[in-house]
Amino acid sequence: MNITELKRDLLTACKILSNKELIRDFGHVSVRVDSEKFLIPTRKSPALVLENDLLLVNLDGKILEGKGEKYSETWIHSEIYKRRDDVGAVVHSHSINAIAVSSSQIEFGPIYNQGYMFLNVPVFKEVGLINTKEKAKRMVELLGESHAILLRGHGAVIVGKDIKEATLKSIYLEENARILILAGSLGEPVYLREEESEKIGEDVFNPSTIKRAWDYYNRLYS
Repeated sequence: MNITELKRDLLTACKILSNKELIRDFGHVSVRVDSEKFLIPTRKSPALVLENDLLLVNLDGKILEGKGEKYSETWIHSEIYKRRDDVGAVVHSHSINAIAVSSSQIEFGPIYNQGYMFLNVPVFKEVGLINTKEKAKRMVELLGESHAILLRGHGAVIVGKDIKEATLKSIYLEENARILILAGSLGEPVYLREEESEKIGEDVFNPSTIKRAWDYYNRLYS
């Protein structure tokens, strides 16, 4: 995708995630431009972001293009892009049910079809903002090759190969957390087994279903 298309989809992602209340007054999303640069909004509520609020930033955190102040947690994005060549977009959400699970003793695992990918999701125990390079490195180390990581009392960080995938994963992570809490209120949650998750994934998260879901949310919220 060219940078014009990346900007368009980043703005759409901000609107979708804001309307889903996964990022509200706080939270942020970015998209990789190439191996050395990514786009991220300036420091404001994602719901209010316009095209001229987008910053082009390198992996050392330097603003290359655009005007405005960076998020203090921009390190989350730069450190993930440094470590994970497979990641093309990053979402840091403040989704309520994910925060609830991260602050409990409940194991987070896949419990419904679209949540199949959330096997072995770690919980970053350090509280507060991830506003230093060193803290971001520790978080990324724990993230490893997972699709997401929960941040205790804070939210979650979700990665995808592109902005559409990362946005939908963020929605599904929050839904998985909500269903997990509901199931736990009825008794011991029954998680999807690894072999079940692998089979389900082929049907529920592929180019066709990603396009269908993205088109739906794009029409509904953008």
